Amino acid sequence: MDGLFCKIVFLLTLLFSVNANAQTEVTCISHGDLEKIAKDFSQFNRFLTKQSEYCTQDMGEQWFAIANSLRVLMTLAPDEPNYDADDALTYKAITDKDWWAYFTKRADEFIIQSNCPQNVVAYVQPFFGQGKINLCQLFFEQTVSSQASTMMHEVRHFDGHRHVTCSQGNEKGNGGACDNEITKRGSYAISVQTLVGMARATETSVNEKPMLEAEAVYMAFNKFNSVPKVKLSNSIILSNDQSEVYSWNLRDGVEPVATLPEPSIVINSSNNLTVYPVDAQSEAYRTDKNLFVSVENPGLYAKHYNTESPEDRAQYKAISYFATGGLLKGNSLLSLCNRDSLKLAATNLDSRGQFVTIMSLSTDEKDEQRESILLAENGDMFRYTCQSKSSDEVRFEKLDMKIAQGADTIVDSFGFNGEQYALLNDGTLGLIQFQNNILRISALNLPMPNQGWISATPISLPEVF
Repeated sequence: MDGLFCKIVFLLTLLFSVNANAQTEVTCISHGDLEKIAKDFSQFNRFLTKQSEYCTQDMGEQWFAIANSLRVLMTLAPDEPNYDADDALTYKAITDKDWWAYFTKRADEFIIQSNCPQNVVAYVQPFFGQGKINLCQLFFEQTVSSQASTMMHEVRHFDGHRHVTCSQGNEKGNGGACDNEITKRGSYAISVQTLVGMARATETSVNEKPMLEAEAVYMAFNKFNSVPKVKLSNSIILSNDQSEVYSWNLRDGVEPVATLPEPSIVINSSNNLTVYPVDAQSEAYRTDKNLFVSVENPGLYAKHYNTESPEDRAQYKAISYFATGGLLKGNSLLSLCNRDSLKLAATNLDSRGQFVTIMSLSTDEKDEQRESILLAENGDMFRYTCQSKSSDEVRFEKLDMKIAQGADTIVDSFGFNGEQYALLNDGTLGLIQFQNNILRISALNLPMPNQGWISATPISLPEVF
């Protein structure tokens, strides 16, 4: 029988390009901790000597990483939220308060595999390899907390839980990469549980918390064929030409978030914020949702942007992380469709017109049907999607819609909470009304005076965090 393969989350790879070494603060494991691990997993007895601690050079990078992830499971005191039937991020796949005891009753041995299927982090074969967890190279590229969550995910399979083909979300069509419902308490349910518990734990480093939160939210919306309820707080993050960043929660007033070192475009990227300074001499970077903690890896889009010269950076008109997403540089679309290569591919748009920005279009109240739209100077709109998950090709479809006036004045536009917002080049935020396939922009009165907005981005933050 085939093994149960656990594929790495593609979107999070795109957004974070996870690197475990950069995130892991512990560089050595104490003799006492390794001795406790070895009591349950005899493979580690060979490393035990009379040393007071054991580091990478004593165990090798991979075995140290395995031991370190086990140390997290053994010593972490997760902060699990109280159960709320209306919030899937509070669900508990297992009720055991001692994660380590649950894990050690099911896992016996770790096997480092050098020839894994593409994009697979780890896998088990419960009928022919009960207790054995196979670890692939991608496992060692995760943060230590994500590694610990992967361990819990794998042992859940030993309780008889299997995956199914994804029927919705960013993973739609991926065979054996989803569970049907979070309430079935399968392997992805335990992943969500462990990610949330670790993200809330006081022992988790501030650098790892944003990644764990983003991974938990992604799994909730993309790893279950029946999308679960999650309690969210909806806001629009606005930055102005004075380097100030504000948050408008769509109900009450606009609150200050931070003052940046320089005026910058701030974009939601999986509920963290990627910052692109207006001055093309400066590099892009990523922070947490409060613009307080720097995230080690800025993601593939920002990495690509940072390799460009200041002259090339000045040609970027739009960067979108929603739906298909992509970057509009000059009159070329840079997209990431090929999930095998994870490299941006350029498509020249001259034959379709001259384009001004990328829109994220959605009139669905829950924003489950966001689409990526290219907006032309003359108001024409083109929906674009990837031809396939293993091709660089992009499919374009001209829509029977048109912006009524001033398409070249639109800096950004996004659907959020049942409304379509538009940021204009005069620094104002407006609403787009749909009238017989004609899109008209109306003024929006914020609960504070116009502040010379240069970016606006929607963000839905889980209340559990």
